Amino acid sequence: MSVLLAFNSNICGFIPSFNKNDLWDQWIAAGICIQHCHEFDNAALAKMLLASGASVRAADKRGETALWRAARAGSADVAQLLLAAGAEVDAADKEGLTPLMSASAAGQDKLVELLLEAHARRDLKTVHGDTPLILAAAQGSPGAVQALLRLHEGIDSQNQVGDTALMVASRAGNLPASKLLLAAGASTSLRNTKRATAGDVARDRGFAAVASAIEGKS
Repeated sequence: MSVLLAFNSNICGFIPSFNKNDLWDQWIAAGICIQHCHEFDNAALAKMLLASGASVRAADKRGETALWRAARAGSADVAQLLLAAGAEVDAADKEGLTPLMSASAAGQDKLVELLLEAHARRDLKTVHGDTPLILAAAQGSPGAVQALLRLHEGIDSQNQVGDTALMVASRAGNLPASKLLLAAGASTSLRNTKRATAGDVARDRGFAAVASAIEGKS
């Protein structure tokens, strides 16, 4: 059975339809409001789409679900609706990015908090070995870093090139995130595959303030 949903042309400019038996079309229906329509009531539209039969767990060809998209976009109301409707909180895309990782990488502090409250796993890794904390530190979001540090789990986890969260924060020259990681006990002596410590990384990039903060904890 096909469902036809008409939208105000001033909002989306098109009329999507989907077939309940087509997972790709289901995902488009469930996620279209997140992907393209940020200037109106996303949650109301998502609720209508779900009521019309869109699958809350459907994913696109990259493995991205509607919740993954909501996390990336910072759409808290939509994410809450999708979670309440049974969205899988740790569903990963083909790169291993979960909604929590997607929110962390995008610096969406509120979504990081929301997904943690929904018991999203912070210990999972991407295909490149990155954790949510590493992604948050790389993006440079102190709020996300602080939320992910509450249990101090995996603070020194290393990705495939041996980088820790402190190293990627140092590489970005992010002093606030670096200070949060140092205060939580992040190691200053670990080395990546290039044999560089976090302090080495900061100095190499010319971030003297970050390097000094790290050396003060060494």
